[in-house]
Amino acid sequence: MAEHDTGVEEIDTEIRFKINKSKMFYLQRLKSAMFKLNKYSGEVLKKIETEGLAVPYSGNSDILRHSEDAYRASLGLCELDEIVARLENKTYRYPEPPEKEDLLKAPEQKDDPQQGEE
Repeated sequence: MAEHDTGVEEIDTEIRFKINKSKMFYLQRLKSAMFKLNKYSGEVLKKIETEGLAVPYSGNSDILRHSEDAYRASLGLCELDEIVARLENKTYRYPEPPEKEDLLKAPEQKDDPQQGEE
């Protein structure tokens, strides 16, 4: 007779599916942003090499927007990886933030070897 099914595996499968779907979304966003950033930066680099200071440069560049898009997508992937690690009860590569009380403590000072020579 089969063991009683608690449904945990089904929930786990559903959560993993949703996380993977989100990761694919962010991966596509990252790829798109990096492609645009690479294309635009290549055009600007070519302009620098061929035209130098003889031409004006845009103050309305899309470089910042594409960089921010890439950063947000990369951050999304990182956060999803952290969620997966926590669901699997694995230690993630980033430590937990210190408690507020620990932040208020003065850092420990090392003993000065010259102090004991008086």
